[in-house]
Amino acid sequence: MNALGADQCFGRIVTASDFKDCPGITSPKISVIKHCPANPVAPGGLAIFSGTVSNAGNITLTNIIVVNNRPTNNTPVLGPITLAPGQATNFTGSEVVPQNCCTYFDTLIATGASICTGSNVAASATATCPTITNPKLSLIKFCPPNPVPQGQLLVYSGIVSNSGDIALINVMVFDNKPTNNTPVLGPISLAPGDSADFDGSYPVPINICDANISDVAFAQANDVCTGSNVTASATAICPIIETPRLGLTKHCPPNPVAPGDLLVYTGVVSNSGTITITNVFVVDDRPVPNTPVLGPVTLAPGETISFSGSYIAPYDCCGPCVDTLTAHGNEICLGSNVTATASAACPRITTPRIAVTRDCPPNPVTAGDLVFFSGVVSNSGNATLNNVLVVDDQAGVVVDNLALAPGEAVPYFGMYIPTNCGPNTASAVSASAADVCTGIVVSNRFVTSCSVICTTAQPLVLFGETLTGGNFVFSFDTETNQTYKVQRTDSLLPSDWQTITNVLGTGWTVTIPDSGTNAQGFYRVMIEQ
Repeated sequence: MNALGADQCFGRIVTASDFKDCPGITSPKISVIKHCPANPVAPGGLAIFSGTVSNAGNITLTNIIVVNNRPTNNTPVLGPITLAPGQATNFTGSEVVPQNCCTYFDTLIATGASICTGSNVAASATATCPTITNPKLSLIKFCPPNPVPQGQLLVYSGIVSNSGDIALINVMVFDNKPTNNTPVLGPISLAPGDSADFDGSYPVPINICDANISDVAFAQANDVCTGSNVTASATAICPIIETPRLGLTKHCPPNPVAPGDLLVYTGVVSNSGTITITNVFVVDDRPVPNTPVLGPVTLAPGETISFSGSYIAPYDCCGPCVDTLTAHGNEICLGSNVTATASAACPRITTPRIAVTRDCPPNPVTAGDLVFFSGVVSNSGNATLNNVLVVDDQAGVVVDNLALAPGEAVPYFGMYIPTNCGPNTASAVSASAADVCTGIVVSNRFVTSCSVICTTAQPLVLFGETLTGGNFVFSFDTETNQTYKVQRTDSLLPSDWQTITNVLGTGWTVTIPDSGTNAQGFYRVMIEQ
């Protein structure tokens, strides 16, 4: 304790002091409060908080320190300072707001020591501070790697992500195809920065002229803090391709058709593609190329039209005879050509036939005279014949190695010296041939009766030539119990008839071989009376 005074006369100052330790009661106490930032801070942002520490006791406090438990315990904020009783000090501090939180809180601790006793006092303050969130969705969509044909399934993919700073719940993805709000993904939750892949599909419409198709994916979610809605959308324009295609089938008649008859076939032309085709024609290559069968018609995708056509079954085809239909049209978008073909090998049935006739000479002939005759060999069937051979019983081969088309007829001629005589002397001719396709051999024989005037002891002269290296052979018909003398001469002028043999008639044909000929020989058969 100090005392101070002044001399009244001279004004001199005088002092005195004394002290005593007197016992007393102290109440040391410290107080701290914390204030959130004036404006909410987004997660991940720097929050600047403020506060006040004060001496709420009755004794001076020394070594006052304020610490925070963020970002770690005992993070210094203020101090050391000294505060007299009732004294207060404001302070500020900062901290990073945690990610993905709706509110954040921390605790300040203030400590100090009583100046008298050194005892410690402490106080704490906690503040729960709101954050400001920025919920955000991102959405991207991918087309298939290759253009998708119309009518096929277009499979797309995409990614939905949380591009905001707060967790999102009830995340769902929808698409507007094939109908609005078609579910694609969800519900799921996404933390900030998380993403989820998705895919979806829809059929590409048919019969459209677009080269691309557009569809929109839509994503929605809720902020986990406030429940507020967030949305995102993504549009993909994907290339597509039309598929113009014609289908064509052809059906043969139920039964085989003979050459020369009418062959009636049926068929179906269809649009087996995805785009309308106009100016559709069907033509056949029989009886001539591009023979009209159907058209013009228009076919929508999936539409079919039945048709029929006909032609004369050809003679020159061995079967099965193939003919080809061709369908062509123009797709409605670009007008490009679309074609299809269908071939059918329709079986045929043939009836090979050959006919032969033999005409008598216009005037009666005399036995022993040279007779000229004629006839016709014809193809009376419906198949081409080859290796046509006509053999006359008297004259031998009159037609050899001939080909005959159906309906074709060829005249022939021959000559011989009759060996029999009478008003109705039979003369016959045989014809044979083979079906050019099947090889089936057909034959026919024609017999005619011609008048041959008989003369007593009148010789019948046969003409012939020797065969190199072999015999000359000729034949004649005989009557029962009739005697025939066969003679030969090398020349008719002059003649020198030599008897070769005598033959007794049996009613059959007799064949005479002669190996004694040189360059030529003439033969006659004498009927002995």
